[in-house]
Amino acid sequence: MRETLFKGQISKDDFEDAIANSPYALDVTAAHIQVTTDTMVKTGVGRMVRPPRASDWVRTDLLEAAKKSVPAR
Repeated sequence: MRETLFKGQISKDDFEDAIANSPYALDVTAAHIQVTTDTMVKTGVGRMVRPPRASDWVRTDLLEAAKKSVPAR
């Protein structure tokens, strides 16, 4: 993840610290992404004038397919 997504731009320690604060989840919804987007815009982290609605771009079908490939716990 660190090498692929972030192209090695963050250190292993920084990545591990960040992940410790927000572990991966398999139950993300478009509504959750929308709340995150709204919070980012409100706090100035998201700098788009009109960010797209999550329901227009979040692909939960890919997440559902990935969840099927993970063994049940």
